[in-house]
Amino acid sequence: MPRATKNDPGYKVISITPMHLKGAETLYFSSIISEFVDSYTPRWTPVNVFGRMDPVSSYGGTGRELTLGFRVISDDRKEASDNMRKIQKLIQYQYPSYTTVSGVPILAAPPYFKLKFLNAVGGGKRLQGYLSSALQINPGFQAKEQSQYFSDDIANVGSNTKLLFADVNVVLRLQVLHEGLIGSKIDRQGQFYDGTAKGNLFPYGVKGDPGPAQAASAPPTTNTKTGDEGTGPDPSQQADVNANEKKGENVPKDQKAQESQEKNKDLEKNLQESKQKTDILEPQDTGGGGSSGDW
Repeated sequence: MPRATKNDPGYKVISITPMHLKGAETLYFSSIISEFVDSYTPRWTPVNVFGRMDPVSSYGGTGRELTLGFRVISDDRKEASDNMRKIQKLIQYQYPSYTTVSGVPILAAPPYFKLKFLNAVGGGKRLQGYLSSALQINPGFQAKEQSQYFSDDIANVGSNTKLLFADVNVVLRLQVLHEGLIGSKIDRQGQFYDGTAKGNLFPYGVKGDPGPAQAASAPPTTNTKTGDEGTGPDPSQQADVNANEKKGENVPKDQKAQESQEKNKDLEKNLQESKQKTDILEPQDTGGGGSSGDW
């Protein structure tokens, strides 16, 4: 692909900045993306306790890990040499920085980076973190004339001292370290916050946030008859009517009178039955001189 320069719009497509080296060069790659995996993992720690079928789990944060693969392609020896130099520098950045105290080297900082790729990585700003797995440098050897160059004119065999890869696939995995507080605020209708004034653009910087969610209105109740138009009674009002009917309210007068007569008839019937039972159990007076307790 055409060699990118600092004046080209696509020069800063992928940028990798070492944070453990003061004043170190930021590496820019104008490349073709071959792999992109953005993983978000909520961390829960389950603890099994006696008497419970399910464990008691505690939340421990949400981690993010980014896998990015890109092809660095060169069209000529000059571009291949420049790209190989940047890949070589990227490999050197995988080692820590040292300082010396009384002539003794002491580890100053482990390898630590900031990475940005358009809006897909960082959403407009650079992500910081460390590489959590091997940095893979995979040169392509599909065709000699397309996948490798030599340091000098290929016709001059004696001057061919270096092999320059023209097609290299680079794969790295970044363990993202979030900057500051990140999450949604309950007192602000779930507005997302990532430590900046543009939390709603996390993580890919895409605009078009519809704003806070609004409660959905209840759908209209339609009549049960086919072809009818308009709306039927409100279910809540119908429930109130049913409740009032149970209490005897909202009932026609004729129906109330009929119900009252039926209740009176049932009451008279029960009284008659009770009186008959009482007559059977009470002693009868036969006219004799016996006491009132004789049968």
